[in-house]
Amino acid sequence: MCGIEAEQFAFSELGELWKQKWSLRKSLKKAEENERQLRTMKFCPKCGSTDVDFSVFYRPSIWKCHKCDYEGPFILEDGNVAEEIRKKHERKRQLP
Repeated sequence: MCGIEAEQFAFSELGELWKQKWSLRKSLKKAEENERQLRTMKFCPKCGSTDVDFSVFYRPSIWKCHKCDYEGPFILEDGNVAEEIRKKHERKRQLP
C-alpha cells in the first residue's frame, strides 16, 4: 500500500485482518485433514457403510460390515464411489 491507500488504512482493521487470515488457515487445514481421513477410510462395497473391520484377526483379508452383514475380501477406499453405493442401497431399502 502506498499513497492514499496508506493514509486511509486504519490500524484498528489490522487485528480483524489477522483473525480472518488465521480463520482461513484453520479451515484449510481442517479440509485437508478431512480429505486425508476420507482417503484412509474403508467402505463396505455392498452398502457403502464405514462400519467395517476384519472378520477375524488372523484372517485380515476377510472384511465384515456390521450394517449389512457383508463378509468378503473386497473393500472400498474411494469415498465418492462409496457415496454412490450408499445412495443406491438406500433407494433399494425404500422400495417395497
